[in-house]
Amino acid sequence: MELTYVCPRCKGTLLKDPGFYSCKACGQRYPVILGIPDFRIFPDPYINIEDDRRKGQTLAQHFEEMSFHQLVSCYWEMTPGVPQALVQGYVRAAHYSKERSASTWETINSSGMHIGSNLLMDAGCATAGFLAAVSPKFDHAVGLDIAIRWLVVAKKRLQELGITNATLVCACAEHMPFPDNLFDLVVAEDLLDHTKDQASFVQESARVLVESSGVPYFSTPNRYSLGPDPHVQVAGVGYLPPRFRDRYVRWRKGVPYGPISPISYGQISRLLKHGRFRQHKVLLPGIEHFDRRGLSAWQRAQARLYQSVRAIPWLRYGLKYLAPSLQVLANEPSYHS
Repeated sequence: MELTYVCPRCKGTLLKDPGFYSCKACGQRYPVILGIPDFRIFPDPYINIEDDRRKGQTLAQHFEEMSFHQLVSCYWEMTPGVPQALVQGYVRAAHYSKERSASTWETINSSGMHIGSNLLMDAGCATAGFLAAVSPKFDHAVGLDIAIRWLVVAKKRLQELGITNATLVCACAEHMPFPDNLFDLVVAEDLLDHTKDQASFVQESARVLVESSGVPYFSTPNRYSLGPDPHVQVAGVGYLPPRFRDRYVRWRKGVPYGPISPISYGQISRLLKHGRFRQHKVLLPGIEHFDRRGLSAWQRAQARLYQSVRAIPWLRYGLKYLAPSLQVLANEPSYHS
């Protein structure tokens, strides 16, 4: 399927030329890197655009000789300064992302919401776990991410699985290069807390969804979770004012916290309302067996307690304020009204 793109800056028509796209309205040009169109307006907060492309090129040099799992390990080997315990967690998350996404799809599919089967977008697709699990259920799927380096790894995973109905696009989630009314489903697993502008991302999701019937799914770590922050495995980070989080994590773990903004149940509800979604519901995800791997004995005990409380209907309402993560489904986007 040949996708139609628009300028992420002005939403003008893009012309396709060899090696790049150009905007008729504003004159901006967007290159195609390693076969992936690069529509970024600003860089990944962890790395500048040129360094990201260089890492992507390095991974691409090993594309044919390495498996998907080997490419994931290769990436972390060329990314010094991350404690080995965290690297092991990140590699494990990539390894099980397809299984986790299959569980997410079951949650979405059993929600009772009607979802069309034409176009899916996985925003913040990283290593394409959701595309790997769900693309065959749609006519076509799009994986969008701000990092070319991860899209190279995602491309390898899709190739190994023989998935041919998916397109990978490098872009900012707050400035999507797609026309209005395009997607039946937009999925964003653990992306909201990484976006530069959460409100803009939610509004862009509403814009590109099919009006009145498109469905967005967002999952995000809960700011007020009683468990450890999943990015750095440090408890209590979300309870601190933003200006103190990085200092606290460096003190506890020796690594930067970075530009992460965990959000609460109340915050995500307000974001959806301002993003013009008329209705939404917040779900409390279970903790799958593969999410428990690598947990300490104390953390496994917390997980068991959470699962027990989650099963009690009269306690579930209050649990959404303290749960480890939140899953949100919305409908009736009214961006165009």
